[in-house]
Amino acid sequence: MLADALRRHAGDHSIASAVQSEYGTKYIVDGPIISPIGKVVSIRTIWIVEAADPMGSPRFVTAYPVREPKS
Repeated sequence: MLADALRRHAGDHSIASAVQSEYGTKYIVDGPIISPIGKVVSIRTIWIVEAADPMGSPRFVTAYPVREPKS
């Protein structure tokens, strides 16, 4: 359930930034996700395409909540 939601999150939102390193390219994706209780939460997911397999699929690294800027 969570894995499916994280994959949808990555597909539904634009890449906020990409960072190259010796390990590969990390892609940062920000956007809302709906929790199991129906609450909308802004999260950041990080995905990597490893340097050893540049044509491989992005691999999930981590996700964490992102605070909305206060207005």
